[in-house]
Amino acid sequence: MMGVIKDTADVTSRLDVELVGSVVTSTHKTEKAVIDFPRSALTESLRGLRINLDHFLNKVNGKVIAVQALIPGAGKSFVSFNLALMFAQLKKNVLLIDGDMRKPKLHKVLGVSLDNGLSEYLKGERPLEKIVRSSQFPHMSFISAGELQADSSELLSNGQIQLLINTLKEKFDYIIVDNSPIGIIHDSGIIGAQADANLFLLRMNVSEFDEINEINKNKEVLLSSLDKQLNLRKKKSQNKRCLSCEHFEDCNFGMEVFDYGIICPAFRIVPIN
Repeated sequence: MMGVIKDTADVTSRLDVELVGSVVTSTHKTEKAVIDFPRSALTESLRGLRINLDHFLNKVNGKVIAVQALIPGAGKSFVSFNLALMFAQLKKNVLLIDGDMRKPKLHKVLGVSLDNGLSEYLKGERPLEKIVRSSQFPHMSFISAGELQADSSELLSNGQIQLLINTLKEKFDYIIVDNSPIGIIHDSGIIGAQADANLFLLRMNVSEFDEINEINKNKEVLLSSLDKQLNLRKKKSQNKRCLSCEHFEDCNFGMEVFDYGIICPAFRIVPIN
């Protein structure tokens, strides 16, 4: 199916997973819209998204949000940054991670250097305490993407990203990861497998119907791509634990059995008007 998504109805009429919110188009020349324009329609729409996500994360006792898109230009970095700011405004301890090690952006938004970030940690060149930085925004910390990586998928497949996320969960109330576009490389799927919620963005008048079809057709593949990337083809899990929402056999989100365990399609979709 060809054609460009024009409105929310185009999404809801075709989407097989939950629509968690709709964010209006930003007309402001700022990246930190929720701070500079706190009463704007844009900020209100982002606040609604934050409330819905918070409700879901509380339900599954989760902390990690992976912000995803199938194409560049969907607004991942903008949404990731402003969501982090909104959670930080609640005086929650928030960590924002730039997970795009091929075309990072967030270090420019925060005005910090690119190095000493995620890629250096994954290569064993920097310890955790050297890559987590405080920011000028209260209650918000940041991990840059680090040195640009042509082999970022291979680097993410060394097992260190799971250790990193599990360690950070003990230190932060919320972790928000701005990922690489799924339609280009596999990095986002690897990180997405560590998330409690995968937030997919569809941009009005930019995203095409084929993206909705791709999400519907491959939702469990997109969420569980760690299976292929880390070569975890093992016997079926004996503990029946859902790898996504941490529930067990009574998972409320339609869990499915994979070779290495159980995972549920805990997907959240956001159209950007």
